[in-house]
Amino acid sequence: EIAEAISAQQRALELTREGHPDMAERLANLGTSIHSRFEHTGDLQHITQAISMKRRAVDLTPGSHPDMAERLANLGTSLWSRFEQTGDHQDIAEAISAEQRALELTPEGHPDMAERLANLGTSIHSRFEHTGDLQDLAQAISMKQRALELTPEGHPDMALGLNNLGTSIHSRFERTGDLQDITEAISMKRRAADLTPVGDPNMASRLANLGHSLRSRFERTGDLQDLAEAISAEQRALELTPDGHPEMAERLAGLGTSHWSRFEHTGDLHDLVEAISTEHRALELTPEGHPDMALRLANLGCSLRSRFDRTGDLQDLAEGISAKQRALELTPEGHPDMAQRLANLGMSLRSRFNRTGDLQDLAEGISAQQRALELTPEGHPDMAFRLANLAASIHSRFQDTGDLQDIAEAISMKRRAVDLTPEGHPVMAQRLAGLGSSLWSRFEHTGDLQDLVEALSAEQRALELTPEGHPDMAERLAGLGSSLWSRFDHTGDLQDVAEAISAEQRALELTPDGHPDMAQRLANLGDYFETRFGSTGEIRDLTEALSKYR
Repeated sequence: EIAEAISAQQRALELTREGHPDMAERLANLGTSIHSRFEHTGDLQHITQAISMKRRAVDLTPGSHPDMAERLANLGTSLWSRFEQTGDHQDIAEAISAEQRALELTPEGHPDMAERLANLGTSIHSRFEHTGDLQDLAQAISMKQRALELTPEGHPDMALGLNNLGTSIHSRFERTGDLQDITEAISMKRRAADLTPVGDPNMASRLANLGHSLRSRFERTGDLQDLAEAISAEQRALELTPDGHPEMAERLAGLGTSHWSRFEHTGDLHDLVEAISTEHRALELTPEGHPDMALRLANLGCSLRSRFDRTGDLQDLAEGISAKQRALELTPEGHPDMAQRLANLGMSLRSRFNRTGDLQDLAEGISAQQRALELTPEGHPDMAFRLANLAASIHSRFQDTGDLQDIAEAISMKRRAVDLTPEGHPVMAQRLAGLGSSLWSRFEHTGDLQDLVEALSAEQRALELTPEGHPDMAERLAGLGSSLWSRFDHTGDLQDVAEAISAEQRALELTPDGHPDMAQRLANLGDYFETRFGSTGEIRDLTEALSKYR
């Protein structure tokens, strides 16, 4: 039907002489039809043709003409659509200018006022996504709120308005971390999905957006119910998305991120395999030059690094680092995701250093993490995360060089990270364990018992916060065991060595055969038994020690 309409309109235009009073109207109508075809095909040539037609229509329309506002608004919509595909800042600037002019020409009470406010809000929001300018975001939210206030209950655009305002409020949450914003965004997106009838072509988009917000709240609160609901919504969205749809790659990428998040929380490798599979498919569907290419490369890099962490496959880590480096090359200076991508690359380079001992990787990793921290403003919700990760890298350098300045800096950063982490946050245990590890390492070099006391306190708190079945439980038990044994070595208190043995035994029970830390944990437990034998002369301890050394 679109093809037939376009064919008829093109014939009509060919028969319209220059200067004819209907020329502008026919150009505008043909531009609208070609835009509709673009929405079905995603072919950039179509949207470029539509923009050309609509520009000519605007140019031929006198400033006082009653259709000028509508034609400007339609031109803005097409320019915005092309910007969403190409990221060309000239298009979004021109779209906003056209939509602002259309709004100025729209009288109060006009039936299209709400739609024009909403579209201008959407365009300004799109510019915010590329520049990070919070003034744009505030203006976008204001426009969308006004549009929603003008939309009566039961209006067919109510679901669209709720979804779009929810998207902007979600963006504000991402910059401020205010949980009230993400809760409000989820509420709006849920209502939008509920108001969307079955079979509506917008259902997939609204489900995908709801999934995104639910996942974001999970990332702040750790509530697995939110994540389960996010994955369900995103899977339904994908099922409703036909092959070849221009949003297919984006929806695959979103579902991949949710599976990765659940893997990070539960350790279920099935989720990680699903994440990597969907992220690979999303990348295959992403053309070179697409504005989301960097984001998708960065996400795949994170998932591959996570699989490396579980399997130890260096090929995964190398592929992950390559993806993250490409993502950074595509990220312009000043981009709001620059700090996050630098931080993630730094973590992966440190992981490869830990396996290969290549100091070049560690140096590059620390450099990337330091740049990330420099780009992170005070009060940013990721400040603690970046402090903790940079500190871990500097601790790794200390282990190689023995430079006490490094371990002092690592401890300082880890303390700040713990202080910035709210009680009840799901990563509190990890940060306490990391702080304890660094304090213990300094104690091993200086013999300062205050460091050891503080290390034990941090490690015990970390263990109390670690749920049964957590993948890091064995490592934390082993760390506590090492600290208890160190204190025994200085104080001779047999209670410490007894607790060290108990912790290390539990760690060993949780360590699967073939795990790279199995030998070290057996050796440590053998040392603890041998040490206690030296104090008590109990033959059973010596027998246990020998069995572990074997």
